[in-house]
Amino acid sequence: MGLNSEVIGAGIPEEGTQWDWLDTVPDQIGDRPTLVFSHKPFWQPTIDEPAHTLNIPPVYLERLLEVFNKIPVKSFGSGHVHTYARSTHGDALIIHAPSTAFTARGAIDLPALEQLGVVEYVCEDGSVDAYFRSIPHLVEGEPRNIPEFTAHLADLGITLDA
Repeated sequence: MGLNSEVIGAGIPEEGTQWDWLDTVPDQIGDRPTLVFSHKPFWQPTIDEPAHTLNIPPVYLERLLEVFNKIPVKSFGSGHVHTYARSTHGDALIIHAPSTAFTARGAIDLPALEQLGVVEYVCEDGSVDAYFRSIPHLVEGEPRNIPEFTAHLADLGITLDA
């Protein structure tokens, strides 16, 4: 199942619609093994939370867990941090997927693989595992060299060190 983490906490109508839908999910899923996907991570792959959070804020995560604790979640998958990392939450696998565009090398101190790639999920007999896969001939770009990228960051008041 997928959810739009970008509307969580936004206070827009789509957020309420998603919360209403999430309330129906346990009845829809029943006892089927489930993989949950969102853009933002449910948990951050760091030891300490930084001042800016990259993951779903804890107050909303608590509400999500009320739903997820009613279904057999086998894996939580997300992106957003542009690195590959894996851990667990209870019996569920947590996967932070890498980017296929660029990495955030050194931007955040993460115990993760900073390399372009994809995640291959293998679902068999009610269990799930996930594997990092590199992509042959995929060339990593340097975001600092992409004028559109740096211009958008500048509009947000963000500058990157050279």
